[in-house]
Amino acid sequence: MYLKRLLFKLNKNNFNSIKFIFGVAILAIIGYFIIEIISLNLASKEETQVYFRIEKGQKSLEILDRLVEEKIIKSKYFSYLYVKITGLKIQPGIYYLYTNQPPKNNLQIISNGEVSEKKFTFIEGWRVEQYAQLLDQEGIISFEEFIETAQKYEGKLYPDTYQIAVKTTPQIIVDKLLANYNQKMSENKINPSDEDLILASIVEREVKFDEDRAHIAGVFKNRLKIGMVLEADPTVQYAKENNQKKDFKFWQELKVGDISVNSPFNSYRNDGLPPSPICNPSIKSILAVINYEKNNYLYFVHDSEGRAHFAKNIAEHNQNKEKYLK
Repeated sequence: MYLKRLLFKLNKNNFNSIKFIFGVAILAIIGYFIIEIISLNLASKEETQVYFRIEKGQKSLEILDRLVEEKIIKSKYFSYLYVKITGLKIQPGIYYLYTNQPPKNNLQIISNGEVSEKKFTFIEGWRVEQYAQLLDQEGIISFEEFIETAQKYEGKLYPDTYQIAVKTTPQIIVDKLLANYNQKMSENKINPSDEDLILASIVEREVKFDEDRAHIAGVFKNRLKIGMVLEADPTVQYAKENNQKKDFKFWQELKVGDISVNSPFNSYRNDGLPPSPICNPSIKSILAVINYEKNNYLYFVHDSEGRAHFAKNIAEHNQNKEKYLK
């Protein structure tokens, strides 16, 4: 009987101890969650902007671990639990995050895909209006604002792929494009003249295949030397399409009578080069003009694939037109 009472007492004490430990554990867990929830909504007093890139396919825990390192969030695992419970999905992109923002806000920004930078590709041979169209379509800068700032830099707005801040100014974008242009010129150890850039812009619009660039540059150089008009269709397109709206489709095919348009850019009506570049050429076209092929050609015509065929005189040129213009 005594033994039974002793065992009962021990069991009761053990049960009470387990209840106590269990209760303490529950309180500890509740306390942990309360602290983490508070931390999730508390901002640091230190204000630091963090440039944060999330690549497509990166694992959530890896991303959250980097966020902890950058002091954007406090807890990797609790943040992971929060993301899972709330159904947030971390989106790839480039973000400017701030340490003085609550971790919850930063998590929502990267989960909503509220990127701070977007990737833009400006194509070789685009005129400034086409740059402006793309920036306007993406809600970065208005069509008119960008043209007003960038127009005078036509030819040096280097065509390439850029990361551009969502909140920016036309001048900041222009400075980025000009810096890339200067870097490309420095890398290739060249300093093209204004005339080089103008001719390179025409060559850019005339060629489809790289091997034709230096040949066509040579043809135009020959024409300039003897005072012959360039008769370059892209100059007419440029002249005809000036002062168009943001929804206009540039570089449209010429129609009968278009070459008579009255403009200093029309190389059918004016001797020499146009007053300024007609587009933004690639380094390939700039190098092709600087290192143009010294040939005896004065004419060229493109076949249906866009390959150029050259002639020394009008008779040969007419033969090429009959042969390749079908």
